Amino acid sequence: MEEIRILLHELRRVIRMKTSSAFLVIVAIFMSVPTFGQDSMILKDSRFIDDVKIRKTDLGYAIVYKNGEINIPADMVKECFIEGKDGFVPRNDKEKEKVAKGLVPYAGRWIKKKKRNAILAKKRAKRQAKYEEIKSHREWRNRYKTKGKQFNFEYTLDPDIFKNLDALMNTYYKVFMKDWRLSKP
Repeated sequence: MEEIRILLHELRRVIRMKTSSAFLVIVAIFMSVPTFGQDSMILKDSRFIDDVKIRKTDLGYAIVYKNGEINIPADMVKECFIEGKDGFVPRNDKEKEKVAKGLVPYAGRWIKKKKRNAILAKKRAKRQAKYEEIKSHREWRNRYKTKGKQFNFEYTLDPDIFKNLDALMNTYYKVFMKDWRLSKP
């Protein structure tokens, strides 16, 4: 709330300035406003959710908007990137002892926190690169083009989702050809 008061004060001050310098100050003010931007999600039906705060819940994820939250069940989520998600809370003395030694659980074993963070950073970078690549094909002008067994496809879906659709279309084609007793021209 304090940030909003400061922004409004600056905005009032800018309105009294000359137009060209006022524009520069407004741009600088809004460039300094923090944005979420790091949290993102890919749903199994190929939809993207970007630039919102996402948090993990018991049943899945909650997308936090200024007017409320939307709960997304975990079985609908293909991948989720939550920036700054970290930390292990030990539940017993044995785990507290390992944490005191600088170890953290990862993939069913205890490793050094630095090593775990390096592994996670590599995985995060790889997932983020894949995410950006898929996102770059969301516009029709940047669509994927694929030649299948029976059809040529152009699509903007996630390639993993398209693989299932490609197999389904080829199956439909074979069944149709057999049921209608047609042969390939």
